[in-house]
Amino acid sequence: MYSEKRIMIPEPEFYILYNGIKPFPEKSVYRLSDSFMRSPGSPIALELAVTVYNINKGHNEEIVRRSESLYGYVTLVTKVREYEQK
Repeated sequence: MYSEKRIMIPEPEFYILYNGIKPFPEKSVYRLSDSFMRSPGSPIALELAVTVYNINKGHNEEIVRRSESLYGYVTLVTKVREYEQK
């Protein structure tokens, strides 16, 4: 169970899928360290970068089409918003 030998693991990747109503870019990166209260120039002890993809209709369609469930969800949300406007 315990070993002095380092075990290599796959690099983690973190994503957020944005489908809000406010304008949002196609792709953005959020960094955890942007929320830290720290002195200017002090080193960052921990960092996490999360890529945010806008999945609203007309945005990042190549990503949405990779998953039938995601495509269905985006289609549903689009239709609901259209009917809300009426």
